[in-house]
Amino acid sequence: MTEKDITKIKAGKFDISIAGIKQLMAEMAKTRADKTDGEVARFMMERLSLANYIPGGAKDDYERAFIREFRKFTGQPYQDEAPQGLEIKVLGMGCAQCNSLEQTVMGLLTELDFPARPDHVTDIKKMPDMG
Repeated sequence: MTEKDITKIKAGKFDISIAGIKQLMAEMAKTRADKTDGEVARFMMERLSLANYIPGGAKDDYERAFIREFRKFTGQPYQDEAPQGLEIKVLGMGCAQCNSLEQTVMGLLTELDFPARPDHVTDIKKMPDMG
């Protein structure tokens, strides 16, 4: 698989990278768009677990994420997950100081096991809109 075969999606409170999901959804759109959420989830779990590690304790989160992504892909109604945790934005153009701050924040969040969504914004045009 190439790097472009990997897609980042949200499963529960985590951003995860899944190999092969786009190709699988394109395949499924032709034959499984009318299936129930349970059938879609089972099929996707079965196929995607062959090339991806799916933790047993996160199975439900992965199934909900797979259903959401498939329904979104096919243009069907889907239920989006409410954002979880604190949103933290590090604003900086990528200098050593702001990169260090980003690493410090991520380290502290990991150490504290604190649910948060850290993001490093490097686009100077977006910064004024963030207050």
